[in-house]
Amino acid sequence: MKQMRNGIKGNMFSNIHRSLLLMMAMAASGLLTAQNFPARYDTLISLVQDQLHSEVLDSLKLSGKGVKIAVLDAGFKHANRHPALAHLWQNGQILSTWDFVDDQANVLHHSDHGTQVLSALAGRYGNRKLGYAQDAQFFLFRTEHERKEEFFEEENWIKALHWADSLGADILVSSVNFTYERYSLADLNGERIPVSKAAAEAVAKGMVIIVAMGNEGDSPWRYMGAPADVPGVISVGGSMPSLPMRIQFSSIGPNALGVRKPEISAPGYVLGPKGRKSYTETAGTSFAAPMIGGIAACLLELHPDWTNTQVYDEICRLGHTFPFYDYELGYGIPDLRKLLPSYTPVDTSNFRVFFVGDTVFVRFDSALVADSAAFPYGRILHYHLQSADSTLAANYEVRIPNSTNAYYFIRRRLSRGILRIWFAGYLWEERIEMLE
Repeated sequence: MKQMRNGIKGNMFSNIHRSLLLMMAMAASGLLTAQNFPARYDTLISLVQDQLHSEVLDSLKLSGKGVKIAVLDAGFKHANRHPALAHLWQNGQILSTWDFVDDQANVLHHSDHGTQVLSALAGRYGNRKLGYAQDAQFFLFRTEHERKEEFFEEENWIKALHWADSLGADILVSSVNFTYERYSLADLNGERIPVSKAAAEAVAKGMVIIVAMGNEGDSPWRYMGAPADVPGVISVGGSMPSLPMRIQFSSIGPNALGVRKPEISAPGYVLGPKGRKSYTETAGTSFAAPMIGGIAACLLELHPDWTNTQVYDEICRLGHTFPFYDYELGYGIPDLRKLLPSYTPVDTSNFRVFFVGDTVFVRFDSALVADSAAFPYGRILHYHLQSADSTLAANYEVRIPNSTNAYYFIRRRLSRGILRIWFAGYLWEERIEMLE
């Protein structure tokens, strides 16, 4: 079995590589403790929910009711038996299934990757939610073979998309994408690759399409796969579970034409089903994308008359750094508190910026960087330089430990454009020119 790294295949890590990634994520999040598994699982769920402020969906009584979601994956093994998903079968929420690889209705075999993706959309761990489209309805389509990388998989993806459209799907969620095994970076322009063309057509017709960026961020390829390159497709990156920063393996943007990607990110390290009854921690943008899919379903429940463009714009607006963006997290991780009428954005500066020669100093307000139980791992500073053509000449994210008074970075002598710095909810920007 070859090690598979793109799209869904990017989540099929070799055991050693997978373990290293999970240990890294857990260590950064404070999860490597002597806790037993149930306690650790509860901790992981809480970290994810706290980052998204998902309690807002409960307060608004949103669960994706009345929304139809198509899920494209490599198989949904044990999905009808696992307690995480039992309610979907008991309540008749699985509307249709089809295996485009073997040309049959049964999709409950071959791989459990789709089972984990479905869980990130609508799964449960006891009485706790693993996904936020709890009352949505689903079409489950198998389009992939775990151990092959053939053109028929791309053809299957397009067939499944068309079928989903004919069945009236409001949202399509895909953790499948196609990268260097088939295409070059120049191909990722949103127009050239067959699945990208099909996705663009579906977006034009009104479907909400949500696609994982892929897991190549720590590989030589680094970039997203198709159809995440399509403007109008909601491309989703992965974040750490407790810190709003890119998890190491999450692929980055932009597309070949400089279009901003990803649009949004979500935790890329989650709890999911394993086998017929167990649970396990699992990592990948494959699970960040369905998390955003669940939020999109809640938006359509709240606003059933919204177009896919309005859903797209709202998903971007919900990003915690919006309107700041970068090629790591897009507009950030959804802060669902923005859905509340009482939400008030930060409108006062919490840092000052000084220029001394080629050095940019950022001095933080002492009240913000004091040791705080609310930010045990510190805060994240984001900054980028936007060129005249609106692409980013550079973008960075840096963890600022508590009690840090200042941060500085060196600008290149020939750098020019709009410098933006985002920290703790406040966005600062200034146009800079080349140094003499």
